Amino acid sequence: MTERRGKRHRLQVLYEVLVLCRGRGAFQSYVMLRCNLNTAAFRRFTGELVAAGLLGVSVVDGREWFVTSSAGREFVARFEALTQMVTDGLYVHKS
Repeated sequence: MTERRGKRHRLQVLYEVLVLCRGRGAFQSYVMLRCNLNTAAFRRFTGELVAAGLLGVSVVDGREWFVTSSAGREFVARFEALTQMVTDGLYVHKS
């Protein structure tokens, strides 16, 4: 996970959910715990991700199982690249 410094931006939370769910996927409780989300926030963020096609959901043993889609993996890769650009100082804001 990423280092936490104060309040997270919406895109940061979406990124964290997608990272946790890539590979084998994850149940709701695991994502909520690792991303520090309450139920309302979890439902809001996963709803956005599912609606955008970045996150898939299926039912396993009566529980929702979330898996990052290929589009979600692309989002993660681009988010990491942009974060690296900003971190490396390659992005220069012109006023």
